[in-house]
Amino acid sequence: MGKVRFGMIGAGGISTTHLSAIAAHADAELAAIADTNETGRSS
Repeated sequence: MGKVRFGMIGAGGISTTHLSAIAAHADAELAAIADTNETGRSS
C-alpha cells in the first residue's frame, strides 16, 4: 500500500501540530498547503 497523502487548508497556529503529526507517520505525506493569508508565504 502507498502513502496516505494529506492536504492542509489553513496554515495558522495549529498547523505546526498537524504537520508534526503527519511527519510522525512513515506512511503519511503532505501533498499541499493552501492559505489565503500571505504573511509568511515564501513563494
